[in-house]
Amino acid sequence: MKIFFKVFECVVSWVNHDLEERQCHLGELMEYVRLPLLPQEYLVQTVEEEPLLKANLKCKDYLIEALKYHLLKSDQRLMFSTPRTKPRQPVGQPKVMLVVGGQAPKAIRSVECYDFSTETWSNVAEMPGRRCRAGLVVLHGKVFAVGGFNGSLRVRTVDVYDPSTDVWATSTNMEARRSTLGVASLNNNCIYAVGGFDGSTGLNSAEMYDPRKQEWRMIASMSTRRSSVGVGVVNNLLYAVSLVS
Repeated sequence: MKIFFKVFECVVSWVNHDLEERQCHLGELMEYVRLPLLPQEYLVQTVEEEPLLKANLKCKDYLIEALKYHLLKSDQRLMFSTPRTKPRQPVGQPKVMLVVGGQAPKAIRSVECYDFSTETWSNVAEMPGRRCRAGLVVLHGKVFAVGGFNGSLRVRTVDVYDPSTDVWATSTNMEARRSTLGVASLNNNCIYAVGGFDGSTGLNSAEMYDPRKQEWRMIASMSTRRSSVGVGVVNNLLYAVSLVS
């Protein structure tokens, strides 16, 4: 978050250093400042009150975009795609492994990250709710925790983790409650949730999440019920493997 403050402040400072010569470049520079990723309070109290931006129509548009972003619900923000809503990605970002939720002995919210380059574990942001026996999948650089068991009920909720900002957001619920399900993304386009256990029986149903429409819909069921199911993609086909439930 600090880098976004610094970029904005550096642009303003650079232009003010030679206002007559540099003011014409302000709109072009502000195009690359991640205003939507700054806190709303900072946008209102600092950015909106900056005289340079008040005098520039293009900059006003960027400020309106940022304020609009803050009015959206967390799941809607995932689909609000502009260059200014995508955090900068460091070159050579290290490979990491996430361990999400689980039981200790009850369902937990905590998430740990293992960095292969340093061979160290660290805690990252916790999920919004407790979750174990969930399905995990990566889509468009974000980690989706799908379904699972919260210690009392099998759930149909979905949480989404953005590793670039270390923030979890709540996404659209599935159609069915599922724990011990299998999930996978196909063509880096949609998420599939397959089988699982709803608290009383194993499931043969499956559903698909379309991130563009932000909705789940049921698809063709499997030929048999499967819980504790593993799902993989080979040659653009989805495979579900498990003991029959």
